[in-house]
Amino acid sequence: MGTRFEKVVLKALRAPDFTLTAVGVTEVTPRLRRVVFSGEKALLPRISAPTSWLRLWIPSGGAVYQRAYTAIDVDPDAGTFACEFVLHEPEGPASRWARTVAPGDTVEATLFGSDAYVDDPVTPALLCGDPASLPAINSILSAAPADRRLTVLLEESHDGDRDMPVRDHPGATVTWVKADDNGQALARAVAGVPDLAAHRCWVAAETGVIKRLRVDLKAAGIGKQSLTVRGYWIKGKAMGTAG
Repeated sequence: MGTRFEKVVLKALRAPDFTLTAVGVTEVTPRLRRVVFSGEKALLPRISAPTSWLRLWIPSGGAVYQRAYTAIDVDPDAGTFACEFVLHEPEGPASRWARTVAPGDTVEATLFGSDAYVDDPVTPALLCGDPASLPAINSILSAAPADRRLTVLLEESHDGDRDMPVRDHPGATVTWVKADDNGQALARAVAGVPDLAAHRCWVAAETGVIKRLRVDLKAAGIGKQSLTVRGYWIKGKAMGTAG
């Protein structure tokens, strides 16, 4: 589906458009770039909840590509928020854009379909992902009450992934798992979580890994109301749609 057609559809559905301006760029690690944007006042309250995301329309080579990113560290007083870009290989349009973006550059964004994480103050949480979903996991950790029990399992596939910062939380246990074929090591780590069936599970990673974990978690007794699954990227494929 072309980007122009997608934009027409989103307009018909009254999805609001915004123009974002980069005001700061930081290399967090060699594979992770953090871009701070100034956003319109009408946008910030709508992306403040954990895991909220928006579509960025990334220009590249005369085309435009849509890609979804989590909004983190929303600061209504300063009028800013941040997105973090994992620099994937093969490199796609978003990675190329993130490597070269500078303060003052602008990008279009659309807010449509963003679903915020709803915390359960009683049930322990399992957060399972990888560097691509780490910003969303960090947004959950930042918002969780201090007495919340959280188990965080993160799949690492490149040297230096463990250097990506995970937000501190007094009730969180964080474990990095070395990636292998089809997420088998991550699946074993999930299966080893004590009293797994009692957890509220939020899982986001590569689509092949997600398919396996969805089956395993359902088999472990995780009900539909306690399971959120998101495919964030596809192995070997540059994400986004050209227009």
